[in-house]
Amino acid sequence: MNMRKLLVAGLMLMALGIGFAPAVLAQDAVESVCLVTDIGRINDGTFNQFAYEGMVRAVEDFGLDSTFIETQAQTDYAANIQTCLDEGYDIIVTVGFLLADATAQYAAENPGTFFVGVDQFVANPLPNYVGIQFREDQAGFLVGAMAALLTTVSEIRQAGYDQRLYTDPGAILDLAAGKGIPVWAARAQSLFAENQLGATTHISVIDADRMAAAMTTSNGEGCGEALPGLGIHVNNFLGEDDINPAGFHQGAPGTWMSTMMSPTIVVAGERPCFALGSGGSNRIRSAILQTLLNLLAYRRPLKEAVNAPRLHVEGTRLWFESHDLGAGAAAALQAAWPAATCFDEASLFFGGVNCVANGHDRLYGAGDRRRGGVVVVAEQ
Repeated sequence: MNMRKLLVAGLMLMALGIGFAPAVLAQDAVESVCLVTDIGRINDGTFNQFAYEGMVRAVEDFGLDSTFIETQAQTDYAANIQTCLDEGYDIIVTVGFLLADATAQYAAENPGTFFVGVDQFVANPLPNYVGIQFREDQAGFLVGAMAALLTTVSEIRQAGYDQRLYTDPGAILDLAAGKGIPVWAARAQSLFAENQLGATTHISVIDADRMAAAMTTSNGEGCGEALPGLGIHVNNFLGEDDINPAGFHQGAPGTWMSTMMSPTIVVAGERPCFALGSGGSNRIRSAILQTLLNLLAYRRPLKEAVNAPRLHVEGTRLWFESHDLGAGAAAALQAAWPAATCFDEASLFFGGVNCVANGHDRLYGAGDRRRGGVVVVAEQ
């Protein structure tokens, strides 16, 4: 939790103190900031709280006037942003990707005001609108480093680290930096460089006897803790709308938490024929559903079904990929949904479906190019 808080707060300070300067030179000075939360409160332990704390630090460091508005319902997004505009704030910070469309609209209509979207991906950049996203790859690197450590036990022992870790705890810093074991360090660093594809992943397996397994796992945003003695990274999904259907802090103690992760197996009779799943937060459900529709309703080849353009609907908002759409399809979607967000290329925003199959007397599969999916066939 602390790691996430510090990161978001630090980014907020950097954005408020440095990143805004080129966009507000036409004004006399940046003097005020208004924050609009997603549904929730400024002390709810989610991005709302972390963004608020970042704003407070910026206010203290740069002498800004500030206020905040706690959103009660999604229908209040636009009105809350308008309130900030009506009161003349120089910077408006909105929290959560569900506010992205409203933020982009108001930024386009108010070029003299700077907008910051926390946890918002800006598909079509504007000079006065910047999105801040949590670096999931950094949390994923920690898990990757632990995995690399576990796979190089023999190298560590040969280097004499077993005894040194008991007598000289500082030696672990040398180990983490790769001193004395450059091969390990290079491998750990490569894991960091490669992990730019999100923190949730899915593995599907199927064999010639049609035994199948589908597993989705996630580092999420992390809470900065590992289970003592086990090395298991503890996740943090508490800020996700999908697992709080009744709203934040509404579940009774002992209530089982839901999840967006949906590993799926399709059976014909009693035999599995497809095993699939996806990463992608609340886009998981639409990614899996559209892949299944492509496979089962439209009879598209597996690779096409997985990598075909996708869309996602959340309330009254639409996001869609325009690549490989039929003639006029993108224009029709934009006409029906004027505020829709269009991605010109395949984007990891829409998840990463990985699917394997047993059919037509063969084993085959497809990995989602959005998140670097691959397929491996093992033969005895």
